[in-house]
Amino acid sequence: MANLHELLKEMSDKGASDLHITTGIPPMIRLHGHVMPVGTNPLSPAETKSMAYSILTEAQKQKFEEQWELDLSFGVKGLSRFRANVFMQRGAVAVDLEVHADAAQAGVVPVHSETAAGRQRGGAGGAGRDRREEREKRRRCDLLAQWTRNFSCPFP
Repeated sequence: MANLHELLKEMSDKGASDLHITTGIPPMIRLHGHVMPVGTNPLSPAETKSMAYSILTEAQKQKFEEQWELDLSFGVKGLSRFRANVFMQRGAVAVDLEVHADAAQAGVVPVHSETAAGRQRGGAGGAGRDRREEREKRRRCDLLAQWTRNFSCPFP
């Protein structure tokens, strides 16, 4: 089993913009607009939960277990800053991660601690939320389309 740090490093090394972790398929990265697997082994529910929880503080874990969805930002020293959406999908924990836009524009952004988890997204209440939700729906459709030939995404 690959750990999240190794997957984030591979994502960063390849220049991918997103990493999708969900049960039943290998981790997937988005590279130049195309979704592709990282490795061949499908992830188990225990593996996806372990990866997702590795970036959460205890308070965030508790909040996630109450609401079953959580948005956060964190940094990994020597790699970059990332935005994450942890959610429940088909009864298992899943997580979508993307390189933070500021980090992508500036290259790798140094972070002062190994994992600076806990910084919530800023902005006015709900700012960008609709756009993020639509983008996440589209990503999930892309993942399903990659693995299911007969799937047609209902989102433009």
